[in-house]
Amino acid sequence: MRKDSVCFLQEKIDMRVIFIGSIEFSWHCLAEILEKKLANVVGIFNVLPKYNKDISDYRDQKDLAQTYHSPHFWFKNINDSKTVLSIKKLTPDLILLFGLSQIVKKEILEIPRIGILGTHPTLLPKNRGRAPIPWSILKGLKKSGLTFFYLDQSADTGDIVDQMSWKITGRNDATSLYRKMTFAGKKMLVRTLPKIAKGIERRTPQPQKSNYWPARKPSDGKISWNKSYLRVDRLIRATTKPYPGAFCFWNGYKIIIWKSKPLDNNLSFKVGTVIRLKKEGFLVKASRGIVKVQDWEPKSLAIAEGDILR
Repeated sequence: MRKDSVCFLQEKIDMRVIFIGSIEFSWHCLAEILEKKLANVVGIFNVLPKYNKDISDYRDQKDLAQTYHSPHFWFKNINDSKTVLSIKKLTPDLILLFGLSQIVKKEILEIPRIGILGTHPTLLPKNRGRAPIPWSILKGLKKSGLTFFYLDQSADTGDIVDQMSWKITGRNDATSLYRKMTFAGKKMLVRTLPKIAKGIERRTPQPQKSNYWPARKPSDGKISWNKSYLRVDRLIRATTKPYPGAFCFWNGYKIIIWKSKPLDNNLSFKVGTVIRLKKEGFLVKASRGIVKVQDWEPKSLAIAEGDILR
């Protein structure tokens, strides 16, 4: 191996990194760092499992910490005094905040020598804020992407370090966009962390003004069958796994719909009517068309033709 290659590898390994994240995306990004030895991970922090009920794509990172013999820490709030003290003691050069919705306060922002690198699955500065993958689908975007940026004291406003874009097709859903985000995150880490270790990453300041998307609640997934069949299908695609799902009710029972297909057939039935049952699903009347329900739960419900979903 060439001498300069050895030095370059050593620079990557010597950068002391704390990884903070608690979702499926976090796990895959952390695994990429550890497997490829992109940095010296001196601490892994994630939300305690018992506090994960509001994190639909939660995944514990402890298994990776054990496999790669990295110190592991659980927390309820990243800004609590015990957690802040643990972070300080680890003297990180860089903190990676990959998949945490909590706002990091100034005390933590000032700890790492280089800064805190965060992610946002839109092409910043556009579309800051919450629930970016569902909103990208609900708003009919044709293109989105992932941004790496340094955190500052405002939300999603710090210097941009790297971006990777992808197309959003008419049949993309939250599951497929999540996969695209994860692929991009891993690829961007490989090309970005070595530059940060050498101090040659390019930082692009963002304009202060931009649009912000609001947070979404599980209740926002309630289906209104009197909406256009295309809008109903879009809601189902936007809220499918790993998110809580679009839902309606049948005889008081909640039905979560994970996958659908819009059919341009404006039959004259009352909206919400189950028109036809098929082996692979059932058809429901919505405004101006039909929604073919392809995956749902629970499947044990005895839904019949002519029933009304509300």
